[in-house]
Amino acid sequence: MTKGPLYVARRLLLGGARLACLVTALLLCLPCPARAQTDVPSPADAARSLFDEGRKLMKAGEHAAACGKFSASLRLIDHVSARFQLASCHEAVGRTASAWRGLLAVAEQTEGLGQTDRAKLARERAARLKPQLVSLRIELLADTPSLRLSLDGEAFARDRVGVSEPIDPGDHTVHVEAPGYQGFRRTVSAREPGSVVTVRVPPLVALAASSSKPPPSEPAAAPAPPPAPGADTTTEPAAAGLSGRIAALSLGGVALIGGVVGAIFVAQSLDKKSEARADGRCDDDNRCDPVGLPLMEDAEGAAHVATGAFVVAGAAAAAGLTVWLLSAPGDDAASTDSATLRITPTLGGAALMMGGSW
Repeated sequence: MTKGPLYVARRLLLGGARLACLVTALLLCLPCPARAQTDVPSPADAARSLFDEGRKLMKAGEHAAACGKFSASLRLIDHVSARFQLASCHEAVGRTASAWRGLLAVAEQTEGLGQTDRAKLARERAARLKPQLVSLRIELLADTPSLRLSLDGEAFARDRVGVSEPIDPGDHTVHVEAPGYQGFRRTVSAREPGSVVTVRVPPLVALAASSSKPPPSEPAAAPAPPPAPGADTTTEPAAAGLSGRIAALSLGGVALIGGVVGAIFVAQSLDKKSEARADGRCDDDNRCDPVGLPLMEDAEGAAHVATGAFVVAGAAAAAGLTVWLLSAPGDDAASTDSATLRITPTLGGAALMMGGSW
């Protein structure tokens, strides 16, 4: 038995509705996109790993690299063994003042832990290093209000002025400044073991009394350039947006099927009504004779099918549009998108009306 067009349309509409429900259920079951999780070692494990790497580098004679490993380990956990190894590493690369200070710190720390043998060893090694130290003494020939001193870019305490401070051999820069005065800067070379290098800072010259222009200040760092138009600044994986777009397109397909079916049955309803009213078989109040009655019933049935199709199409279109906007790569674009969706009754059925801006 051949199935009529009304039966086929109803089956097609039912299939589209089932597909829309299936896609919506799958979307609800999808887990929210999450950032990739990686196993992060504990600070203690990371510090131990860095310490072991430093020991291997020391045995291989790569002392500079080993110092970096021990320093990184100490930044995670302050451990006496790493501090002792770092002092030995500094001594190996010629940073005698750093090694000397490190050994004194180890001695003080181990004494507090009751490790007298290690404390004694650390103090003996520090004592052997002391004759090799190079020292720096900063002297101020005149005081200035709000005076600030720095050595190699780090603040130099005022109570250390006039005191011989051990420093690592090499070139060192002394910088003195005060508000309203011309700054003072001098670089000295301190390399001779046992020597004391003295930097005498003359009275600072007030800027109002200075005939020369003050040294220009260092230019501020340029701001980072803004991201290029269209550049992806999101941190979520691109696959999350892709899956959302695919789901939105699937729902759009369901909406398209529903719209096509609705349009077909709107046309069929209009044809049936025209045929029923031809030759006066039905009047304007839909009162029909025996010939026009079944034609008018077919027209009304087609109108109901068209209405159902437009409802399914509207729901699928709304869901698809929502998923599409939510999967957009940027929040700003999503916040400015707008769309409207409505179903408008028409002669013999309904029409799907959608508008907006993207």
